[in-house]
Parts: sequence; structure tokens; C-alpha cells
Amino acid sequence: MDEVASGDALETGPTFSLGREFPPVADLHDEPSAASSPMARYAWVVLTVVFVAGVATTLTQYEAPPLLPVLMRWFRVDLSSASSLMSIFALTGAAVALPSGYVLRRLGPMTAGLSALAAVAMGGAMGALSTSFGVLLISRGIEGLGLGLIAVVAPTVIAQWFPPDSRGAAMGVWATWVPVGGILMFNVAPAIAG
Repeated sequence: MDEVASGDALETGPTFSLGREFPPVADLHDEPSAASSPMARYAWVVLTVVFVAGVATTLTQYEAPPLLPVLMRWFRVDLSSASSLMSIFALTGAAVALPSGYVLRRLGPMTAGLSALAAVAMGGAMGALSTSFGVLLISRGIEGLGLGLIAVVAPTVIAQWFPPDSRGAAMGVWATWVPVGGILMFNVAPAIAG
């Protein structure tokens, strides 16, 4: 009780243990040149990598809506069936987001992030090669797995790499991943559809 009252227990701050150990938060602020530390120098590079991964995932999320008329003709399905391409993606992503914290803890951020991107790539390839609507629907579910995982991995990685005084700006940049991906896809997909 005396330790807590004197503040000794509060000085060290929390440490993170998802794949690598970081110094206590108090140590980040005690260093005279925290901005020149290796962690600070690479933090924005790490943010760029996770941001690009998030945008790539969002591109797959929004690939279906602008292509629905083409997909409906190709697979001979009605609008109700075609709209399930978005529903299955969102439902799978939401279902996977719940246990993603456990997956992240077990695999670490690097492996979990690469697994998310692998799911997106595998689902995308499967969808591009699909000759039936059922296979296309399954491929969208696989892509949704990647979305659910990357949505949890990226903020965790950002929180690990950025000290509290610059974490808000980094999270603000990350918060644009869905709109950026959506805007890109809605402008590119019609040209791809021809």
C-alpha cells in the first residue's frame, strides 16, 4: 500500500508485450532526444505500411458495389443476391474482429498482419477466377477475414510504435483508411469494368 501511496508503482507505466517489449511510458518522456530514437524514426514508416495494408483491404471491400451491374449479368443473379457480396464481407469481418485480439496475442502483430493480407489476396484471387456465384460469395467471405484482422492489428501496432504525445496524430491518419480505400475503388472500378 505504501508503494502505491508514494507513487513508485505509477512511475514505470505499462509495457506492451505483443511481439516485442517496449520501454515504460515514463522512459519515453525522460529521454532528452526521444524524437531521434530508433523507435521514433521508424514509427511513421510503420504507420505508412499499416495504412497501405488497410487501404488495400478496403479496396477489396468496395470492389463489388461499382461492379454490381456487371456481376449481375455475368452470374445471372438478381440485385438481392448480388448485394449479399457486401453483406458476407461485412458479416465475416465483424465476426472475425471479435477474436482478433486473441489471434494477435498468439501470433504477434507481424504474423497476424501478414495473415490478414494473405486472406485478402487469397480471397481476391479466388474471386477473380470464380466461375460461379457461390465461389464468388465464398471469396468475399475470405476477404472479410482479412478486414476483421487488419482492423485490430493496425491500431495495436500504431499504439506500440507511437508515444502518447504523437499517438493521436497517427491514429487520425489511420482513421482515414476506409474512406481513402472507398474513394479510390469507386473511381477505379468503373474503368476496370470497361
